[in-house]
Amino acid sequence: MEQPEWASREIEQKHRRAWANFFAEENAKKTVAREKAARERAIKELREEQRRNREVNRRRMEEEEARRAEEERVRKELREAERLRKRERAAQAKAAEERGDKTGKWPRWTQDH
Repeated sequence: MEQPEWASREIEQKHRRAWANFFAEENAKKTVAREKAARERAIKELREEQRRNREVNRRRMEEEEARRAEEERVRKELREAERLRKRERAAQAKAAEERGDKTGKWPRWTQDH
């Protein structure tokens, strides 16, 4: 028995629609999977960049802290050297005063040149 032309066309169209739906669903699943992978890749890259930025900032902060500590150490050394110089100058002035080496009202060693 042969089917009528309209019936065979309808069956053929149903088959085409079924296969088209099947391929559309498959393509949609693949597209969703690709988009999800792309999002995950982007998130991973963003997190890696943030990690690198944190590492760079941490190193920069450590270097800045080391620089500040070195500057503070140098300032302390200079301050101590200045205090020592002033103490020595005062001791020299006191020794000269005790010896009676006065040339004027104040001992020479206490006057700025």
